Amino acid sequence: MAADRGRVLLLVRLGFAKAIPLRVDSMPAGALAGLIDLGLDPRLFSDLRRHGERVVAWSSAEPQVRPSADTVHVERGPLEAALFARLVHHPRVTLMPAPTRKDALLGLAERHERAGSVVIDATGRAARLATRRSALAEPWYAWTWHARAARGESFDGGLRLVALPDGYCYALGTASAVTFGFVTPHAGRSPDPAERFERLCTDLPWLFEGAARFGAGARFDVYDAGLQVAEHGGRVAVGDAALGRDALSSQGLASAISDARYAAAVEGPEDVRLYADRAEEQTRRHVTSLAGILAECRFAASPAWSRYRGELGAREPGERVTPAPVAL
Repeated sequence: MAADRGRVLLLVRLGFAKAIPLRVDSMPAGALAGLIDLGLDPRLFSDLRRHGERVVAWSSAEPQVRPSADTVHVERGPLEAALFARLVHHPRVTLMPAPTRKDALLGLAERHERAGSVVIDATGRAARLATRRSALAEPWYAWTWHARAARGESFDGGLRLVALPDGYCYALGTASAVTFGFVTPHAGRSPDPAERFERLCTDLPWLFEGAARFGAGARFDVYDAGLQVAEHGGRVAVGDAALGRDALSSQGLASAISDARYAAAVEGPEDVRLYADRAEEQTRRHVTSLAGILAECRFAASPAWSRYRGELGAREPGERVTPAPVAL
């Protein structure tokens, strides 16, 4: 969208175009309209089923059915591939892996800016152009297991979520694919995902109901799932390069696309300032929302959750903080 007005240098992480593992994510049903506006056919990456409730065992040990805003579940790989295809075919977009050396990176950005290009940091949580990154002192990771349905089989796909003393476990899917995951802080060593899932299957049969029909052969993947905030000192960043949202919020995918639409409106220094103000406000809202979710967790007093709540408390805005003036 920004390239429709001029040239864009999009800085990406090295190896970003490699095959994306099978993974199912959730996004608000209304967000599909934005993808259609970009010329994407949502049937390529979603079964389009609307989910208006979720099964959770968060504040209590017993699972409860709770209503929620309508969501749809998408397969991350086909969605990202469709978005990527729009970029590589645009004549005014230059995609370039960001140099790892900071001096080389800054020199590259400055040369393109002098030539009139808009420089956008899309390097994910690496946030290569950031002047400062702020992550959790104890990083949280999602260990995920993915599988395809056998021929003729189907999965109900609804989100299931359960609190654990050291994190949480979840399941969601489409009619043909399922993702199970558990999220936990890095406690000195990586957990054995196969062993952990075996215990969870025994302890939480309702969470894994229907999983057996997907059979063996699924593999485990791991990715950052905790909060990360980056400052870019007058430059524009999108997605996790700007605000790595906690996976617990289920806001990352749709919010990143929404943020990118605002980034596309940036033309001059004043717009850059307004975009920075908006990013600050988004961070405040996200942290406040997370704090409320964590406070309801039945294991809120456990060591892992207590440490996380303490870090969020240090980031929460005080009563005197007023919303940032944002015109974008």
